[in-house]
Amino acid sequence: MQGERNLALDVLRGLTVACMIVVNTPGSWSHVYAPLLHADWHGFSPTDLVFPAFVFVLGNALALSWGRLQALAPAVFWRKTLRRSLLLFTLGVVLHWIPFYRFGPDGAMVWIGLERVRLPGVLQRIALCYLLCSAALYLLGWRRSLLLAGAGLAAHSALLLTWGDMSLQHNPARALDLWLLGPQHLYQGEGLPFDPEGLLGVLSSCTNLLAGFYAGQILAGGPGGARKLWIAVLGLTLAGLLIAPWLPLNKKLWSASYALFSSGLCCALLAALHGMLGRPQAQAQAQAHSLPMRACLALGRNALAMYVLGEALVILLISFKINGQVAYDYLFAAVYAPLFGALDMRFASLMYAFSALGLCVLSAHFLARRGWYLRL
Repeated sequence: MQGERNLALDVLRGLTVACMIVVNTPGSWSHVYAPLLHADWHGFSPTDLVFPAFVFVLGNALALSWGRLQALAPAVFWRKTLRRSLLLFTLGVVLHWIPFYRFGPDGAMVWIGLERVRLPGVLQRIALCYLLCSAALYLLGWRRSLLLAGAGLAAHSALLLTWGDMSLQHNPARALDLWLLGPQHLYQGEGLPFDPEGLLGVLSSCTNLLAGFYAGQILAGGPGGARKLWIAVLGLTLAGLLIAPWLPLNKKLWSASYALFSSGLCCALLAALHGMLGRPQAQAQAQAHSLPMRACLALGRNALAMYVLGEALVILLISFKINGQVAYDYLFAAVYAPLFGALDMRFASLMYAFSALGLCVLSAHFLARRGWYLRL
């Protein structure tokens, strides 16, 4: 059963990475199908499930290795946990920094110093959640960690409701980041300094990581685990929807309703995959050898490397120009728009993203055949 659970986790992790690559690499942000865009502010789209799924699968993987980690001497445990968290955080910052310059409005290269690098980000949020949740589980045990997560979710909600408001301009997450980090270190794509992966959201994001952890614990608990997980699906999704009238679903603020609702959906995905792949071995292997499953397994077993590769592709293509146009945009305009634009420019943009995904899948297969995996 352990191997089957690992198979389900690898597929879910690979599916998450695949979705993240597709969402992050459209040919043109002006031509994207609506489900592949995040909700503008309040609300929920399929794309809004990708990041919480990334956090969830980390928690699920942590559950599978927790017995071994818990048995480590305290000094060894803290050294491993702090090292992994620091490396993840640093990798996220470096991905924001390279290639160390940007093209200005006049087309000239502008060098970027560390004092202007965006500090929050996807890997940074994951690193902080991993550090906090691992520490809580190690020091407090799973029951008190669950209570602590509930307290963190309540504190996050109280701040959203009492400090400023839940608008883009005046929300407490933005105020905290401006105070601690300064505007020069925040995401600028919203028209003002505001980072959707800011510090305050770490409190509520821990809910998703612990949901993944407890989902793994439930499935490891023997017969009846799948039924219990479906009960958790119902409880989490309903809880998120019930509080949504007061705390709207909001990915950029990572509201409590969003954390609970997305955790429930991730549990549902894991439960469904466990049902598919937790059959007798021959049937599970037949499922696993279908082309989509093989692609997801290849991505999932080297998830961090494939995430970095997807980001690196974008970084590479925006770092130089062809005929006066940024290479990322030139490739879309010169190849994908003529080939697929007659059908729909959104379809052309999607094919661009699928090409990036295909390159990552091929790379994952190449690395797997040589036994090369990126582990922190």
